[in-house]
Amino acid sequence: MKVVISGPQALNGTVAVSGAKNSATRVLAAALLSSGQITLRNFPLLLEDVKAKIKFMRMMGACIEENFASSEIELSASSISTDKIVDFDLPIRTTYLLAAGALAHNKKVKIPYPGGCKIGSRGYDLHLMVWKQLGCKVEEWPEYILVEGELTGSS
Repeated sequence: MKVVISGPQALNGTVAVSGAKNSATRVLAAALLSSGQITLRNFPLLLEDVKAKIKFMRMMGACIEENFASSEIELSASSISTDKIVDFDLPIRTTYLLAAGALAHNKKVKIPYPGGCKIGSRGYDLHLMVWKQLGCKVEEWPEYILVEGELTGSS
């Protein structure tokens, strides 16, 4: 891409570009797969979906430190569980992505139903089918989806 500026005033300065909005909650969910310390840089910490997912991940037991000055987040999910969570109201669409990390640590997870704006359908049936195909038991409860098992896959 090429930008041509013409005129008497020269451009000067810097622009800080935030991390990718649409991948932020997915990257957070992927970080749950690790039992080590994860550092995410240039992370969009002020997004409402990110704040909501961080809050829920903390309820799961993830240790999360946010550095707003450097737009970094440090995360450790070595001991996460959803057994003690009672509030499953999570206002974001990508709730089902939390399953893999919790299953990797505990072989059991209760995840909120997809939330967010009410524009269009929030289908999650494909995720249920995939979990079952990977050998998990899946139950839908009024407050959450219960997924149990190891993500072993099938041939």
